[in-house]
Amino acid sequence: MNKQPQVMQQSLHLSETIEEGVLHIQSQLKIGELAETFYLFEDVVQAFASIETAVEGLDEGFDSASVQTETNKLRQTISLVVDQYEANNIGKVQEILQFSIVPAVKRWRTEMENAFHPHILN
Repeated sequence: MNKQPQVMQQSLHLSETIEEGVLHIQSQLKIGELAETFYLFEDVVQAFASIETAVEGLDEGFDSASVQTETNKLRQTISLVVDQYEANNIGKVQEILQFSIVPAVKRWRTEMENAFHPHILN
């Protein structure tokens, strides 16, 4: 149980980096930097997967349905973006980022913060 607060803290820190990355991707797409955004989005996906794995590995005593719900929603939205990148539909990527990914990342981070802070502060 003593590793859990550290895992939670690192997950929160990495989730902040994910949010910054998504916002940077959004700004780069606006100026036409498509190639750079593809690689940045790959990094976002890898970071998200790392957090997802870490959270799944928490003790059974930690159970947050709201974190799992938001994680599932974000995973589905990420999948939509991947599909649009593969189709080279940059307009749709921009739309999903603005209206779906950015809000989903913020909700996900908020749920993790709410669920993790009591464990981190103890």
